[in-house]
Amino acid sequence: MKKISLSILFTLALSLSVLSNAYASETEETEFKESTIKQGEAEVQEYLKSVHKHYNINSQEYIKFLQGINEESDEITENGYDFELMEIYSTTYLEEIEKYVQEQEKEKEPQEEINTEEFELPKQVENATVEEVQEENIEENQEIEKEVKQEKEKSEESTVEFMSQTYPSVFTAVPLSSGYNRSAAKKYMSNNWNRKDSYFGYYGENNGGGDCTNYASQVVLAGGMTMNTKDFSFSRGYHRTTRGWYNQSVPKAMGARTYSTSWTTVSDFYGYWAGTKKHKVYNLTSPKQVSKYVSTGDVIQMYSKSSKKWVHTGVIYDVYKGYPRYSAHSSAHLYAHLERDWKPKYYKYRVIKF
Repeated sequence: MKKISLSILFTLALSLSVLSNAYASETEETEFKESTIKQGEAEVQEYLKSVHKHYNINSQEYIKFLQGINEESDEITENGYDFELMEIYSTTYLEEIEKYVQEQEKEKEPQEEINTEEFELPKQVENATVEEVQEENIEENQEIEKEVKQEKEKSEESTVEFMSQTYPSVFTAVPLSSGYNRSAAKKYMSNNWNRKDSYFGYYGENNGGGDCTNYASQVVLAGGMTMNTKDFSFSRGYHRTTRGWYNQSVPKAMGARTYSTSWTTVSDFYGYWAGTKKHKVYNLTSPKQVSKYVSTGDVIQMYSKSSKKWVHTGVIYDVYKGYPRYSAHSSAHLYAHLERDWKPKYYKYRVIKF
């Protein structure tokens, strides 16, 4: 009888412990979702102060820190700060400052510099809760997937125009039926991973959002993929499209560039290659899984579980000792380890095959 009573008491205590932990977890989740972007900014500033990094908001150092915040997840959590709140703030901030720079680019003369220090997060964005940001990002993801599905269902390919027909000195067009040259892609990574003076422009710290997808586009171009001038515009700046893929200088415009968002943004790059070009895509949950589906020159994108958004583009450099290494800009890497920089606790992955 005594043994039975002890067993019942142990079971009851265990059940209460499980319920208590579940309640605490649910409370933490509720508090997280009710936090605002402004609170995320305050968390970032408190953390930077604690590690003696006195960066002004909008400075190049501040932007660079936010672009590479994923690489500091362990240090941030070990110091008692909320990495997920800081991460969702960083993705939101970088998206908003990228929009600001893009609009400024269209309004200013080519020779005028864009001053990111004048940028301010809109009050509506500052006061948005984590849950509101997540819901908005989920809706955007669903809309992109809808577009990709529609493109895949089209029975005929759109006519492809080659930029080299207009600018034959820029590069030699390669027929779409040709193979992807992974060695050429890897060579381009080796020669350009740390360069900011590319012919295709640089959209890193000085320009807010980041240069990751611009760099990935350059690599796959070097590997033999050809520009597509569908929806091409000679006007300066970005042009929203997933039907074309291009980045070119504007004639007689003092170094100004015209480029498609499919060349420079994470979601539209995916929309173009997965939808318009119908490339195979694998959605994966661990770096070990990724290693089974990739080859040098394939593109990998990272999904933030906290912001519910695809936030980064890299290119597979190789698979080393069973794990994938990737090359990227913002932060610049020739061969970074995926499992170290983008931990599966916080991120998921998709591979776009080339």
